Amino acid sequence: MKRLYIITTLALLAVSCAKEPGIIPVQDGEKYKFSFKASFGQDEDLPESKSVLGESVNGKPQPFWTDGDRITVYTSADGMGDESAGVSMVGYVFSTSLGANSPEATFGYTGDDFNQGAEYIAIYPDKGDAARSVNFTTHKMANVVVPAKQTLSAGTYDRNAMVAIGYSTGGSSLVFRNATALVKFQVSESGIINGALESESPLAGTFRGEIRDTNPAYLDTYSNGATYNKIDFTIDGSTPLTPGTDYYIAVRPGSISGGLKFYLNGQLVKTFTNVTSIARNKVYDMGVLSLPVYSAEKHLTFDVTDAAAMAGFPTTSTPAGKVVNDQIVCPYTLYGDTYNFISTTPVDASTVYFPYYDATNKRLAIKAYWYLGLPAIEGYKLVGVDINVIYSNKTSVVIGISSNIGTGSAVPTYVSGGEQKTQAYKTNGLFSFDLSDTAENTVYWINARTAIGISEITLTYVPVRNDDIVRIGTYNIKTIIAEDDENNNWEYRKTRLVQSIRENDFDVWGINECSTEALSYLAGEFASTYNFQMFSPYSQDGNGDKMQGIVYKKTFSLSNWHYFWLSNTPDIMVTNDGTSNRGGCCATLTRDGTPIFVMVTHGAQDTEVKETYAPLFAQMEAAYNTSGAPSFFVGDMNARPDQPTSLEYKKTWNDTYESVSRCDRTGPLATYNAFNLSRNMYTHPSRIDYVYYKGATPLNYVCNDTRYDGYYASDHLPVYSDMRVR
Repeated sequence: MKRLYIITTLALLAVSCAKEPGIIPVQDGEKYKFSFKASFGQDEDLPESKSVLGESVNGKPQPFWTDGDRITVYTSADGMGDESAGVSMVGYVFSTSLGANSPEATFGYTGDDFNQGAEYIAIYPDKGDAARSVNFTTHKMANVVVPAKQTLSAGTYDRNAMVAIGYSTGGSSLVFRNATALVKFQVSESGIINGALESESPLAGTFRGEIRDTNPAYLDTYSNGATYNKIDFTIDGSTPLTPGTDYYIAVRPGSISGGLKFYLNGQLVKTFTNVTSIARNKVYDMGVLSLPVYSAEKHLTFDVTDAAAMAGFPTTSTPAGKVVNDQIVCPYTLYGDTYNFISTTPVDASTVYFPYYDATNKRLAIKAYWYLGLPAIEGYKLVGVDINVIYSNKTSVVIGISSNIGTGSAVPTYVSGGEQKTQAYKTNGLFSFDLSDTAENTVYWINARTAIGISEITLTYVPVRNDDIVRIGTYNIKTIIAEDDENNNWEYRKTRLVQSIRENDFDVWGINECSTEALSYLAGEFASTYNFQMFSPYSQDGNGDKMQGIVYKKTFSLSNWHYFWLSNTPDIMVTNDGTSNRGGCCATLTRDGTPIFVMVTHGAQDTEVKETYAPLFAQMEAAYNTSGAPSFFVGDMNARPDQPTSLEYKKTWNDTYESVSRCDRTGPLATYNAFNLSRNMYTHPSRIDYVYYKGATPLNYVCNDTRYDGYYASDHLPVYSDMRVR
């Protein structure tokens, strides 16, 4: 049996091609060599598609082939009817072996089943997708897919996501053209492990690339199948993105409605409203993206296509065995926390049906007049709902967010901002609701007026500040010294500090390194907001410079005030480490009849002193918090989390950072910046400022790394947690 080797040399931008050399017998006559040759053109401003990016001789970016690349070649000889017409579902997989990335490559196919045709259409990359097809009729076209989940690599893009289409007549060459666009971005900080690109218009999914007039220089694209409004991405190897490095997301071309939304680590970081269309073969540079400075919001994205995560949902519309009081509680675990959806129907439905997970089509099925209850979270209220619809049985889709379950097909009461929205069904559509007047820990309902299938739900919650919620913080404001450089001199940074305190909006916070001058200034700026109860460990009566203390809003009253030194005789002033006096202060604060106990310290620099007297704080807490009120221990402890001093503190209190889930932490790991603007606060280990607690429930953890006019307000970052106290 004759074994035929087809070998093709490919490039993406060809300005001239060699004549067909024909089929050349080699070796024993049983093998044949068939070649396609092309070269890159140098007249394009932007690169065409390929798996890695390089730089051409004229300094412009260009694509390189890389080892192991695979393409699928379709031939008109496998079409229906004669060679000049028909649809080919037969694809031949060609691959290349390269020692180094190259703008040209040789691809080979081994087999005796290859049908030489009058025309060839090739697709990069080969994905083994049996649903792919090409058409060799009047219009030369191929169906291709941009995936809605992409894995990025530094300096390049997902080699399975970037799509190119090649065309050849007479077997002389294959000239590839990019069928997609690239969205390019960088990040400013480390610790970013995933993200998403979202629009009201399709960004991924199936579409058609059509070669006009059999000329590979012309490639048009059209929708032709399921589409997705959101592209989720992670990093190759599950490592964080590297700051200052280019990353690329492959995007299908088309019009863009509502701009492009960029998410990092589940948080919306920027909306590009100026992007109104995406053209193939273009690179859209989004610049450098940064995480929000701080936010107590929860942005939770529930991927309905993840069958494992949807295991708690019913898989049929009539799950009688699961029904409890006409409801089914459906748990979904995200970042280690469990959120409960509620599957239910109108209260007087003659036949009871429930929203359910359609595992075959990977969608959450909700029929007309059915309801899906969204998770209620203690201490938070729902303010945003984004629903990605991938199926409808109508030409238009109608969805609303209601505060109750309607009777039968009756219209329910819609929450403000959740009123019905109608969109023409376009295979995939994003419904966004900005809600107001919602309440804490309350279930709100997705109400479908037409049958739909959902692929993803993103919910935004904000914490509720009420009498049960107290924002407990700590802030080392740095003592005033003459040696500070001009940019960090007190006269320059004191206004930054005021702005920082206002933005963090602490209810109660521990202050460290406060001089008499700083106290006078801050007390004046916040005369209507805060009371300052201060302790200087440099005098026996607690008065003097270099103070620490408790700052609290005027809605609280203070009692049971005490201070002490790190000593075997804590009531007597002592110098702890040869240069510094260190101790602590504490008090009971009461608001609307609810007491809390707060203790503040500025930890000693000397390791032996810290470790020796670490148990003293628990002893003081036991002595002065005899009522057992919710207890908080805050300050610049000058100890990292795994050091003996911190471990001793955690015998009595809990570390807020360690207690909340990852999605409830905002800001960098490190809390000490040393006024070093180049320090990577997301990887540096200097987490030395803490909010410890017991007898309360932390709702979040925030470390605020805001810079003002490019500079920090202090050499420490403010840290806080919203605490539920009852």
